[in-house]
Amino acid sequence: MRLIRARVRNYRSVEDSEESEIRDLTCLVGKNEAGKTALLNALRGLRSTTNFSYDETRDYPRRFATRFDERHPDGNAEVVRTWWQVEDEDRCAVEQRFGQGVQQSSVIEVHYGFRYGEDKRLWDIAVDDLRCLQNLISKHGLDAAEQNALNSCVNAASASKTLSSLSEQSPRQEALLQDINKCRNTSFQHGVLDVLEVRQPKFFYTSHFERKLMPTKVSEFSHYAPAEWLMRNPTALDGESPDVTETLARAERVFATYNALIK
Repeated sequence: MRLIRARVRNYRSVEDSEESEIRDLTCLVGKNEAGKTALLNALRGLRSTTNFSYDETRDYPRRFATRFDERHPDGNAEVVRTWWQVEDEDRCAVEQRFGQGVQQSSVIEVHYGFRYGEDKRLWDIAVDDLRCLQNLISKHGLDAAEQNALNSCVNAASASKTLSSLSEQSPRQEALLQDINKCRNTSFQHGVLDVLEVRQPKFFYTSHFERKLMPTKVSEFSHYAPAEWLMRNPTALDGESPDVTETLARAERVFATYNALIK
């Protein structure tokens, strides 16, 4: 999955960023206190590599603190809404579980914010329930007589209920029932979501730029190796570990990343 658009609202100094397109390289440019860090923190709260989370007291815009219920009558305040492109590998993973043609859109919306029930991220994902059921019926090879009991079923819940109520199940009907019941909440939509959620990238936030461990000019990446640059910029070691090997290793990673970006 690839992030293609994002919108941040109701987070610290950001009242509404409006939708922004995300590309392979996206830069946030603004003066101090303009909200650049707030935007990044809002994004990483969606799915972070750490245990970072939103705090309503700390992060909800203070100028609106006493008007939460007025501004959000439905009880929750959206902080971040993201749009994700489902890539070929993701589609293949879904098709391996539920068969072809079950996703009705190649773009998925995921949003999250303050007071979301059970701390859950919400996914807007279009799934063809009937197609999922038909694919699983074909997968388990039900014959015409075995399929007759399912003629009125249109989703996982109705199929599960129907199969469970049969006085006698064939081995293929029993296998189909077990397969359907593997879906969370007996829902094909949740089943597809669970396949994709583990494939959704996480947000990693780093503030190494505050440690001065990088050239002040991009051109220096091409002219100096990390060790040479550190020799020319001895203050880069200020406050760092006395283990020079560790510092150099981190410098190598920084240089490798920036070299990849500027080439």
